[in-house]
Amino acid sequence: MECRVVADGRMNACVILTEEPPGYGFREAALKLAPKFRLHPALPDGTPVKGGTIKIPLRFMGPWSSVTRGVN
Repeated sequence: MECRVVADGRMNACVILTEEPPGYGFREAALKLAPKFRLHPALPDGTPVKGGTIKIPLRFMGPWSSVTRGVN
């Protein structure tokens, strides 16, 4: 997911760059998470920097995942 960061640290204008596998609702779920993310913006000279872009890698895993069971 790639988002613009506004001055108060909220995510804005988020887009999903890739979805694997497609068609299972992961894209929509990731976009619903975006409002929950907050960043501490850079403060050069004490003023928040706005308009930066951030890429946030997301991985959805369920209880069936070998990663959550510790299986390689």
